[in-house]
Amino acid sequence: MRRVIGGLTVQFPLVDPDLDWRVWFEETLLGVRDTLRGYPGVARWFMMRGPALPETAPIADAGMAALARAGFGDRAGFAYAVMFNQVVGSVAFGDDRDSGGSDADPHDRAALLAGLDAQAQSSPGVATLVRTLVHPFATDPVAEGRFTRDALRVTMRGLAAELAEATQATSSGEAEGERRT
Repeated sequence: MRRVIGGLTVQFPLVDPDLDWRVWFEETLLGVRDTLRGYPGVARWFMMRGPALPETAPIADAGMAALARAGFGDRAGFAYAVMFNQVVGSVAFGDDRDSGGSDADPHDRAALLAGLDAQAQSSPGVATLVRTLVHPFATDPVAEGRFTRDALRVTMRGLAAELAEATQATSSGEAEGERRT
C-alpha cells in the first residue's frame, strides 16, 4: 500500500502555494478526494499512514505554509488535520459503504434503505436525514461530492471565525496593554 500511495501523490493537484488558504485547501483536498475515489480502500490507509510518507511532505508543507501566512500560528496543525481528515475520511467512509464494510451483514444497500425508510415513518429526525442525505447519496452520483465540498467550506468558515476571534483577542489584549503603559 505504501507504494500505491507514493505513486498516487503524483496525481494529486499541484495548487499555487500562494493562494488564499481556503482556496488552496479546497482545490487541493477536493483534488485529493477525486484521486482517492478512483482507488477504493486506499483512503483509510492514507489517512492513517500517509503523513509519514516522504512523498506527502510537499502537500503538508504547502498547506502548513498557507495556514501560517493566514496567521493560524500554533493552531495550523489542528486546522490542517480537521480539513484533511474530513475530506479523506469521507472517501474512506464511502469506500466502506460501497464495499459493504468489513463487518457488513449479508443484506444489501436496498435492505438498508428499506430499514431507514421504515424508521423514518416514526422518527422525524431520521426522516429528515433520509430525505436530505441518505436518498440523495443513494440516487445521485454527485451528491457525495457536493456534500464533501459543502462540509469543507463550512469547516473553513468555522476555522476562519476562530482565527478572526483569536486575532481580535490578541489585538484587544495588545491595545489593553498599550493603555496601561
